[in-house]
Amino acid sequence: MSVDLPAKLDRDTFLVNQRHRAWMKSKYYVYDEGGRPLFYVERPVRPLRRADITIYDDDSKATRPLLIIRQDHGYAALHRKYTLIDAASDEPIAHFDRNNVRALFRRAWVVTAADGRVLAHAREDTAALAAIRRIVEFVPYVGALMALVRTNFRLATVAADGSEAEAGAFNRKLSIADKYVLDLTSDRARLLDRRIALALAILLDTGEAR
Repeated sequence: MSVDLPAKLDRDTFLVNQRHRAWMKSKYYVYDEGGRPLFYVERPVRPLRRADITIYDDDSKATRPLLIIRQDHGYAALHRKYTLIDAASDEPIAHFDRNNVRALFRRAWVVTAADGRVLAHAREDTAALAAIRRIVEFVPYVGALMALVRTNFRLATVAADGSEAEAGAFNRKLSIADKYVLDLTSDRARLLDRRIALALAILLDTGEAR
């Protein structure tokens, strides 16, 4: 893990809340289980253009950014690709890839290391629920039902032989506001770098345009 963030990232549960009514930007606040603030996340709104996501220590932005999730393309029909950067060294930590065609049926992300090794997957909880969500999304006048058909994701780490192990979940709370829980208690060996897990959690909301 980064030497800059050991204490704040040394945990298995993160609460992620999106702040609405932000002028020309998306804002997220990340808390620990007790509701104590950990990080502030900001992304400018730039339709069809690159919009990097920046993770700060807090919303004062008094210190330099901690992590940057760089959008690799302003618009891509087949894939949404991002790179997680250590802001201090400007070195890549991981890459995130969402196949837009497959996402029409079931949303999923692939996480790879800087050298291209597959590290983890994030998928909608079940194919059946994914199908229900796609139907609800495309039926007029029933958008309000999406609050009841929450989009949750299951996370898994990937070993060198391709086998997967449960790592946790990213679940949306039943509330009007966009509030989520990143639960990594299943990843007892800490195989998934918490920097990568936090970036993935942000992408599972803003990268999905939800």
